Amino acid sequence: MRTDTLVAFLLIGLSAVFYKLSMDLTDGGDIFPKLLSIMTAGLSLVLLIMDIRKARAENGSEKESGGPKTLRPYVTFVLAVLYVAAVIIIGFFTSTVVFMVVMMLYLGVRKISNYLLAVAFVAAFYFLLFDKFLHVPLPRGLLF
Repeated sequence: MRTDTLVAFLLIGLSAVFYKLSMDLTDGGDIFPKLLSIMTAGLSLVLLIMDIRKARAENGSEKESGGPKTLRPYVTFVLAVLYVAAVIIIGFFTSTVVFMVVMMLYLGVRKISNYLLAVAFVAAFYFLLFDKFLHVPLPRGLLF
């Protein structure tokens, strides 16, 4: 079984479990977990469909060779762990901006306008969602 197919099935299963667990929450408190479960299941279904199409297109003819692209998951994981540590030390918004810029550099994004749009959109979205809508305090650190 292909890795993306396995991950898609795993995420769909986890979404179902979390949706079932969220049914025990109080009215109003169950909206966000249910919404995330549905969104995760939907995106996992898209991943599954894309992987099936990719497998049919490849038809088993070509395997991925070793090289820099095979290291991407590991580098991304290390950067994510550093991001979590940075959230505790320097704060959520500062570490999010730094993480996004580093990831975009690593993935090869070169246009400054893409950096500005992505960082501004994500920071505004998180601020509005967590601070204004859900009233959830985000971790503060040394910088912000």
